[in-house]
Amino acid sequence: MALFRRVKRTASGPLPPQAQPMPPIDASMVPPCDEHCPDCGSPAIHIWYGAPNPALVELFNLGLAWPGGAMSRVLGGDAPTHRCPDCETDWVGSLYDVTQPEEGLEEVRIRSRLMMIGIRAEHQYLAQRLGVPDPLSVANRMPADKNGVPCDMWIAADGQRVFLFDVSEFFGHWP
Repeated sequence: MALFRRVKRTASGPLPPQAQPMPPIDASMVPPCDEHCPDCGSPAIHIWYGAPNPALVELFNLGLAWPGGAMSRVLGGDAPTHRCPDCETDWVGSLYDVTQPEEGLEEVRIRSRLMMIGIRAEHQYLAQRLGVPDPLSVANRMPADKNGVPCDMWIAADGQRVFLFDVSEFFGHWP
């Protein structure tokens, strides 16, 4: 039994949906960062950690985001989250709006309108809060709905902590 199906390209037919190239990213697709440099006042860009996906590579190349290195850098909670592209100052800001309506539950809204970036932000937040470089190894994800709002619910392996990510801003927004 074949695990992969060969797709034959022909001059007369389009590629199947899963083989379509990623649409180009431009500055209009990236929401402006809410923060400004504490040193010079210029608008900031977000710093992203972990192995870059194609969307992040494009954002790095356009100067709309900055690579932060390995995901393990966020474990201490003091890794910079923002960078000034003008004076190159890095600082800890916020990529998230977080509330804790009850013990053991964190509700998180990620400030992103791009799905690939939003998913990376979920992983980055979980790595920091759970203290592990690979949060997928110690938490389970399931789709959820809160009052009609699509969410990702992550439950820590110990069952003591639940993270509810509001994905309504980026869910379904390619890339």
